[in-house]
Amino acid sequence: MVRRWHGLDEVPADWGRSVVTIGVFDGVHRGHQRIVRTAADIARERGLRSVVITFDPHPDEVVRPGTHP
Repeated sequence: MVRRWHGLDEVPADWGRSVVTIGVFDGVHRGHQRIVRTAADIARERGLRSVVITFDPHPDEVVRPGTHP
């Protein structure tokens, strides 16, 4: 099941421990797929949930407005 939160205040208080991957997942190419799959595999092995954290807006847009497509 996929859940989407927009900030820590939306994460359920009882969410518990997780395997977390953080990145600018601006496209799900093979490299991103491998990172997410590895995190999910580790979470499954440890009986935990996996979490992907990404950014909106893209960090380039924050640092250099108007430069990110």
